[in-house]
Parts: sequence; structure tokens; C-alpha cells
Amino acid sequence: MGAPSCDGRFAGAYEAVWAAGEGHGIADFGLYAMNSLRMEKGYRGWGAELTNEVTMLEADMARFYASAKDDFVGKAATENNAAGPLRLVYFEVEAEDADVRGGEPIFLGDTCVGVTTSGGYGYAVEKSLGFGYVPPEQAETRLDNRYRPARCALSRYGLG
Repeated sequence: MGAPSCDGRFAGAYEAVWAAGEGHGIADFGLYAMNSLRMEKGYRGWGAELTNEVTMLEADMARFYASAKDDFVGKAATENNAAGPLRLVYFEVEAEDADVRGGEPIFLGDTCVGVTTSGGYGYAVEKSLGFGYVPPEQAETRLDNRYRPARCALSRYGLG
């Protein structure tokens, strides 16, 4: 729950919500916990994987794209970029001491082929997971974390 901390209108709001929810199993949760669950499910995040800089097709969201729909703003650009240079991939990081945060380069050998968008540790699956944009033909890459290199194998599980 977010509210301006210096605004007196919200004084007692948390306590009121908590009291109303006690009989229904209310519980606190944190954003890192929510991100961990998002990563385990392979859900894309707005502002990370989904931005106004990529099309739905690049973000592997074709199942939500209605190409038969009448003309709309961006339709021609989306269809002209259907075979665009990058695709969103979901991957497991093969490292025990580093997690993807977003913005790290993805290397294939010594060549930077893409960039990570977000990531984190999935506690239920006990794996470090990430999203990134790479050329569609890349199957394995090396991810260079900001602090140390980490190998990762790209796969498509959880997407589609």
C-alpha cells in the first residue's frame, strides 16, 4: 500500500486495512517477493520488458496482437518490424553469486548481442532468472554481470 507519508489524510489507513483483512488472511508482502514470483512465472514487467521502444512482436506477445483488426496507430510499424533484429528471451543464469537486475550486456563470445531487461532469484525454483533482448537466432550466450561474468543458457520455457 502506498500513500504520501506526510499527508495527514492517510493517517491510520494501513491499520484500518489490516483490521478489515485480519479475518481473511491478510499478509504483508514486498516488491522483491512479487518480482521473484513474476520471474518464476515468466511474466514480463511493464517498463522493463514491455516499453514503448519495442513492439508486441519483439516482446513475444504475438498471441495478443490482432493483425486482422482495422487500422490503428502503430500497425504499419509493428508489421514492418515483424522480423525485427531482437527478440525477448527468458533465461536461467548459471551462476550462484549473481542475479540479473537489468541493463547488463549479453555477450556471445566477445561480441555484445543484447541487453538484459530484468531478473532476479526464483526462490520456489531455486534458480536465477532473467529477461533480455537478443537476436532471435541466439541459443546460448554469456551474460556479463556488472560485477562478475556469469554464463547463462537461454531457453523459451515460460513464454509463449
